[in-house]
Amino acid sequence: MRVLGIDCGTEYTGYGVVDLLPDDRLVCIICGAIKVSPRDPMPARLSRISISLRELISQHRPDRVAIELNREIVSRDRWPQTLLHDGDRLEIVHFVGGGSSPTVCLATRFATC
Repeated sequence: MRVLGIDCGTEYTGYGVVDLLPDDRLVCIICGAIKVSPRDPMPARLSRISISLRELISQHRPDRVAIELNREIVSRDRWPQTLLHDGDRLEIVHFVGGGSSPTVCLATRFATC
């Protein structure tokens, strides 16, 4: 399974792509940060982050994702109507299976890039 982990920020947004192998080892494919200028208006920063994340997703094709907003998981069916406000904390916390698939949590596993 290929996973993309993202640490959201408004100046640096960190990312890492890892493959979870059948023997439960993690292999780092790529990691880095999307840097935006704090002097740019917020819409410009968010646009740059969005474009960069779309490129990463298109290139690396991760399988699943869970998003946390203010320490609560936002289910995929609520994404379109979920509004973000000043001071909200948004995290892409780990990748999970959907429906009856088993949950895969990478919080206790590490890969070195």
